[in-house]
Amino acid sequence: MDVLPWNLTTNGCIPENEADVSWIPKLLYTDTERVLITIVYPIIFALGIIGNLGFLFVILRLPRMRTVTNVYLSNLAIADFCFLSLAIGDRIGRYFASPISGDRYPIGQTGCILIITLKNASSFASLYLITMVTLEKYYAICRPYQHRGKFGGKRRSMKLAILGWALALCFACTLMPAYWNFETICILWPESEYIIPEVFGFCNPVANWAVHFANSVQTVPFFIALVVNFSMYIFIIQALKERSRALASNISSSNPSFLLRTKYRHQLSRMIVINGFIFFVCLAPFQFVSFAMMILSSNDIYLLTQSQFEILQNVCRTLTYINAAINSFVYSITNERYRKSFVTSFGGCKKKEQPNKITSNE
Repeated sequence: MDVLPWNLTTNGCIPENEADVSWIPKLLYTDTERVLITIVYPIIFALGIIGNLGFLFVILRLPRMRTVTNVYLSNLAIADFCFLSLAIGDRIGRYFASPISGDRYPIGQTGCILIITLKNASSFASLYLITMVTLEKYYAICRPYQHRGKFGGKRRSMKLAILGWALALCFACTLMPAYWNFETICILWPESEYIIPEVFGFCNPVANWAVHFANSVQTVPFFIALVVNFSMYIFIIQALKERSRALASNISSSNPSFLLRTKYRHQLSRMIVINGFIFFVCLAPFQFVSFAMMILSSNDIYLLTQSQFEILQNVCRTLTYINAAINSFVYSITNERYRKSFVTSFGGCKKKEQPNKITSNE
């Protein structure tokens, strides 16, 4: 949004003779935003809620799915569920509460700070959990003798997941200065064709440095995690190729049980790599744009017009929503065992399942 031609104030209202009606269209949602908020985002939200809750249901129903890997993936599903509920739910709620884009007056400062902080915490938690899933699989494939010592048992994995949530909340709290200053503006509008509220408010930074600090806190951990995860993906893929070649020449590989275990483990590893790759591809545009804007704006360099920046921002934001919605679908598409588990859980099968001793720590 362009800088408004009025000073934000909580005392008094701007009289009609000083209110510039020509600025009203710039305050309202664009046609693109209306389509996204009323059509695209609800579809993404519905898919994400169904997928993430469905995955959690599978974990709860099937004991054999309660593995070390799934401790992290179930927490990732919770993080994605929270992120979608807070991010998309907040945008849809604000759209129907006020015609002004970005208006947070109906929820006030408390609601503004709470929603944004929890949304950021969910985002940080997702980054941590994706990294932990990759790290666990890296040790399982590339360093199997050290795997049990570092990821031995679901209890330890649960403690690490809880630690991730605590760290995520701490990181999210450091971003508060970027939206702590709740400012309202009151305008007594003259008669016009628009129906617009006289009072609206925004969550603004306490100072310019807070925005740059928030961007750095968001982008730097992401880029570090991106490099670390992609490095581990390379090692995992190389190890899987070497194991496949060794398996093909190993006489013991004719054992059906051994072949089945190997097949499931390879499928799970490929699933983790594909899911992580999609995660970083979907979030990278948003982080790159944030980082670029931090550098350029600090030097008063602006390469895009306001409308162009808003389009780019909408594309990047939509990709982050899509990422949070498709994880459970990626599991089913890329992994036969997860696909069968979904069918078993939702197919009305009454057979009681016991934990699979072979794969309980995968």
